[in-house]
Amino acid sequence: MFKTENNLPFDYMYLLDRLKNYARWRDKITQLLRKGEIIRIRKGLYITPETANPYLKEILAGMIYGPSYISLEYALAHYQMIPEQIKVITSVTTGKPNLYTTPVGVFTYRHLKKELYPLGVEYFASGNGGFFMASREKALCDLIYYHSAAVKNEGADVFLLENMRFDPFELAKIKIRVLAKWQKIYRLSALEMVINFLREGKK
Repeated sequence: MFKTENNLPFDYMYLLDRLKNYARWRDKITQLLRKGEIIRIRKGLYITPETANPYLKEILAGMIYGPSYISLEYALAHYQMIPEQIKVITSVTTGKPNLYTTPVGVFTYRHLKKELYPLGVEYFASGNGGFFMASREKALCDLIYYHSAAVKNEGADVFLLENMRFDPFELAKIKIRVLAKWQKIYRLSALEMVINFLREGKK
């Protein structure tokens, strides 16, 4: 049975090093894949069936395609701001948009301008691994960035409370001063509408 030392995802070079004593290492890789002893996530990235990290998908998100961080619907659901159980791992990247369908789930990546990318990105440690995810405020800003037309057409209240079904209690936890600071960089009229809506709710 093929096992790793730290039970984390591993790359092709690690696999080659483990199989360096096999004369026909390519055949050995094919055999391991066929037997299910290793699982290919994408080209050059693998896990074993024993990989049991509760944040495996989140860790994989940054390894499958990067640089990237988890944001948008998946992050908002993580913070219990929206009620849906999001199965697709939604991430943001400075690279091209992409989508990967893997044995452990679907991963999507949306392009974001470089000047907006680093704001509010936090690192979450998990055992021997870890992953980057947007803060509450950052995930909200990213959402507005991609849905600015809907916010402007329908209003911030309708978009947030009806379309996205934000929890008003969780929405009240958003730090408006942070949004106002980032608005100077995002420069979105839709984000300004959201800020004004949240301020009205504080009165």
